[in-house]
Amino acid sequence: MFRLLVAVVIVLVNILPNLAHPQPALVNGIFVDPDLSFRYTPPPGMFDETDSSRESVRTRAAALHSTAVFDVLLALGVGDDTSPEWFSVGIETFPRARLSTFTDSAAKARINVLAAGARALQIGRPKELTFSGRGFIVSDFEQDEPPLKKHAQVYSTIVGDKFLVFAFAANSAGGVKVAADTMRTLEFANERAAFLGFDRN
Repeated sequence: MFRLLVAVVIVLVNILPNLAHPQPALVNGIFVDPDLSFRYTPPPGMFDETDSSRESVRTRAAALHSTAVFDVLLALGVGDDTSPEWFSVGIETFPRARLSTFTDSAAKARINVLAAGARALQIGRPKELTFSGRGFIVSDFEQDEPPLKKHAQVYSTIVGDKFLVFAFAANSAGGVKVAADTMRTLEFANERAAFLGFDRN
């Protein structure tokens, strides 16, 4: 009997933290992050590459002995990145404090550049857009990988003490536009309590 009670206690100890702190998840085609209080619907039919993307980030960080890394919330892709039809969607966070000397607008523009990567060339000036009541800075990028040219559009805002970054990439400008149009599905909850139900539709 004592062993059974101990086993029950151990199971509860392992389960309760997850109940108290729900994790971000892609369920029935909708990505929900209870901590940052938003939900978003990515393009359908994409493959979940989140785990491999997180491992790649950890590997690069370890090689560079760096702790200033993006936290990958979601990474989705379609096809091989050498295919003309390839496109991807990524959602990441980064500590706002890492760019504490920048104003919010300048910091969001800077985080877009960091998210795009050192080899990407920024095209034009960043734009300001609003989704679900939150202000985003949007930046466009290109990267030559002959015979292909990769295109990307990066959106960033600040939620609490974090940057929240959405990155859309494709091997065509049209592919980026189709993927980035899903930003219209982004919805933030006005209050955490309201978000937990999120049954307003």
